[in-house]
Amino acid sequence: MEGIIYTNLDVNSFHLRTVLSELEQAFKTFFKF
Repeated sequence: MEGIIYTNLDVNSFHLRTVLSELEQAFKTFFKF
């Protein structure tokens, strides 16, 4: 059970970093940084 929870957390944090980096790219494109 714990292994499933830890794997799920890893997937969520990886997904969050991916979304954040995509947002960062969008902001840089939009604001011409």
